[in-house]
Amino acid sequence: MVMRGLWGDARAGVGVFVALAMPLLAGFAAFAVDLGTIQLDARRLQGVADAAALAAASDPARADAVARGLVAASWSGASILRVAPGRYRADPAVPVAQRFVADASGDAAQVQVSAQSPTFFAKIFGIQTVQIVRQATAQRRAVASFSIGSRLVGLDGGVLNALLSALTGRTVTLGVLDQNALVSSNVDLVQLLDRVRVRARLSTSDYATLLSSEVQVGDVLAALGDTLNASGQGAAAGAIGRIGAAVGGQMIRLGALIDAGPLARQAGAGGLSARLPVLAFTTAVLETGGARRLALDLGTSVPGVASLKLVVAIGERAQSSPWLAISDKGETIVRTAQARIYARARLAPTLLPGLSSLASVDLPLFVEAAGAEARLKSIDCGATPRSVTLEGRVSPVQAAIGNVDEASLGDFSRAVTPSTARIVDTLLVDVTGSSRVALGAAEPWQARRFTQTMIDAGSTETIRSTTPVQGIAASLIQQATLKGSLIGLSIPIDPLLRAVGALLSGVAAPIDAVLAAVTGTLGVGIGEGDLQVNGLRCGNVVLVG
Repeated sequence: MVMRGLWGDARAGVGVFVALAMPLLAGFAAFAVDLGTIQLDARRLQGVADAAALAAASDPARADAVARGLVAASWSGASILRVAPGRYRADPAVPVAQRFVADASGDAAQVQVSAQSPTFFAKIFGIQTVQIVRQATAQRRAVASFSIGSRLVGLDGGVLNALLSALTGRTVTLGVLDQNALVSSNVDLVQLLDRVRVRARLSTSDYATLLSSEVQVGDVLAALGDTLNASGQGAAAGAIGRIGAAVGGQMIRLGALIDAGPLARQAGAGGLSARLPVLAFTTAVLETGGARRLALDLGTSVPGVASLKLVVAIGERAQSSPWLAISDKGETIVRTAQARIYARARLAPTLLPGLSSLASVDLPLFVEAAGAEARLKSIDCGATPRSVTLEGRVSPVQAAIGNVDEASLGDFSRAVTPSTARIVDTLLVDVTGSSRVALGAAEPWQARRFTQTMIDAGSTETIRSTTPVQGIAASLIQQATLKGSLIGLSIPIDPLLRAVGALLSGVAAPIDAVLAAVTGTLGVGIGEGDLQVNGLRCGNVVLVG
């Protein structure tokens, strides 16, 4: 009876259930309170890891020491598991976990830290602490702007004016002071682009849109003149104004010349100052926006030459190959445009051995320059002084004494094959000649380092073909094979051939000077190229990954 009464008595039943549920309630409390504490400690530890990674990436030479010192000062119970310098590649095609690669000379640092988070309710189950591990990766976002072109040691006034006239389609006459002002002047790329936006009335918010927009060449040159005036370079601004006045309604997309790289989607340059050489930029703009086949008549301006005519064909740049690039990695390659030059020189009539009257001597020269290319190898912001290393190489150059079909010069998809030239043509005696020069067929990349001082001074470093050549015309004439014939019969007429060879050798140097002036103004070197770092920004260290 007593037991039956107890089974039916409901008093104190809640206490029994509470007693039975206490372990479960403690577990829920441990889960809620301890998990929240662990999450707070994890966030705190992540902040410590982030700060340590930023410090390590900022000072790669002392990465381990600065990271450990910061962790010790931030959290006495935390410890560093790993400090690794490396290189980070922000490529969406690469999985996040694989973007960081250990590299002692890299641009990033990865830090892994550990700490113990104490528990409260979990101690009931024997869990005193929980280990937390957090990792952070930071990268130095340094960018450099660089370009490649040909050095203009001196200018031939007649050649420059003839080229500018051919590029614009109207007569351009610049005096010596104007030309020297153009050679010595430069402008800041960012300031120029901002003024192009105003001149072209574009409402773009970033440089990528601006560079992809079609703008008038006249607006670009007007903006260039504005930028020169604003920087106190009035003489160069006046010369640009005269060139701009000769330009028609040609259009240009500046993105064909300038690759803004990581700055493309920004409205501002973020502290990067990129220097543009004015004359090289002007001719590059005119080449891209105007005629690509030029006819030059230099008349009697070349010593020893009665007349000199040139046909210049400028090839398109390779796709995704700008004239100037802003980059933080070595994947962007800048190239000079390829060019073909066909020069026809006629020497003043002279009396040659074996001939009773004056005879004219003709010299047809064909030069094909594939140009040169450069790429960014590395940016060293941790060293003193800071520096940028570029790599460059020259491309093949072919030259010949021979006749070519001028109509085929502009078709760069087909090879041009010069035929044997008739150098002396008289009723009784003919002299024919041919010669070939080739260099740079398999050139290696050549590295050039630019310190901050060199960058500030606008210094250039020249790369040259490993196959030396003293001058195209001189080399061709030196190696030329001359043959004489009398009324169609091949005969040895050594005195005549020696005289013709001597005449040709006498004009080699001045013709080489003209070729150098033409290719240099167009930014295409013959067997050489000039590398230049236009600007360097060692930006703030940022968290990545």
